[in-house]
Amino acid sequence: MTKPAYLPLDGAAIDLTIHPLRDAALDEIHARPFHRLAAPRRLMHFAFQVNAEEARRDREAMAALCERHLFLAPTPGSAYHRLMRPNFNLRWEQHTEFTTQTWDFPLTNKAALKPEGHTPLPMEDFWQPGPMLVALDIVVLRLNHSRGIESTFDETSLAHSRTEDGLGEVFTDFKRDSKGFTRIVVVDHGLGDVAAGSLIQRLIEIETYRTLALLGLPEARRIGPDVRAIETTLAKLIDESRTAAGIADNRRILEELSRLTADLEALTASVSYRFAASQAYDNIVFERLDVLDDKQIGTHTTWRDFLSRRMAPARRTLKAMQDRLEDLSRKLTRSTALLRTRVDVESEQQNQDVLKTMNERTRLQLRLQQTVEGLSVAAISYYLVGLIYYSLQALARTGIVPDAQVAAGVSVPIVILGVWWIVRRLRRELGVP
Repeated sequence: MTKPAYLPLDGAAIDLTIHPLRDAALDEIHARPFHRLAAPRRLMHFAFQVNAEEARRDREAMAALCERHLFLAPTPGSAYHRLMRPNFNLRWEQHTEFTTQTWDFPLTNKAALKPEGHTPLPMEDFWQPGPMLVALDIVVLRLNHSRGIESTFDETSLAHSRTEDGLGEVFTDFKRDSKGFTRIVVVDHGLGDVAAGSLIQRLIEIETYRTLALLGLPEARRIGPDVRAIETTLAKLIDESRTAAGIADNRRILEELSRLTADLEALTASVSYRFAASQAYDNIVFERLDVLDDKQIGTHTTWRDFLSRRMAPARRTLKAMQDRLEDLSRKLTRSTALLRTRVDVESEQQNQDVLKTMNERTRLQLRLQQTVEGLSVAAISYYLVGLIYYSLQALARTGIVPDAQVAAGVSVPIVILGVWWIVRRLRRELGVP
């Protein structure tokens, strides 16, 4: 954190602690400014998809180009830089997943109105950081040089409209020419340098982001068969679960549902970023079209009408695929929860049956134990009485005991009670019920 000095209205200097993200937040709205542009000009705009390593090399290439032309290089954290030379200007931008180059030249060749016209791109300075997504060839003309523009475009796809309250006129057919560029012609009816620069920036963003917005469509088509297979299997498993008998069948279906859930999560993870990015880019396109506010000229379609109509099927496909994935996720969650509840109930019932069997077994063991205990008391008592009888017989011969049999009989209940008391005491000490 820094503490720069501020001068309030009374002239007294104070030190304020500045939030470390304040500069980044304030500078963001100026991160990618548009620049003045005076007709006639020609711009060639490229957008390249890059990963982290390609973005690093792209930044190094831009810094090397600036050094070669003795120009200030971009700072390490900047996402925008502009190189200005007498014969060209280069606008360089880095975004989350792509980088752009906009080459700006004075227009000196009227052949630029034709697809096979001269390309002023300085090939010794040009580099490609990654796969190309967008290639735009934009010509800005004054009104007195705009004759015959319509004939250079495909009439069946021509989007021709006025904007900026009639001060700007834009032409394009959104098709690639013989060199692979999408051509746009802007006619200046008195736009002025600032309005012309702003208009060109919006047109570039519309074409760039509408291309990026459609990158989700191939992904939606790619996962379509897999999603359909999951839907079919899910319907089959739900039908089987209605007639499933026994916990084994339910557990088998639950395992298959878990596998389907994993497959769906893998599919969703593989396209979630692309779908979210496509939605974000699509929103940007139509926000820019709202600002463009182009008006129809004659029977020609406007940019907004053309893109709304042509992008609508792709937008609906992406939306439908997102809805299918979300609906499948909800169905799998509900089906899994329902079946898991059924399996838990059946498992609980089995556990209750097992516990009931164990209780019955314990009761039988207790009865057997009590029986054995009674037999044990009787057996021990029998042997003790026998020993007592033999002892009494010996005493009877000496005359001490008058009758050994009577004395032994009298000792029987005493011995039995004594043995029973000792056994009960031992059981209490051992904690046996």
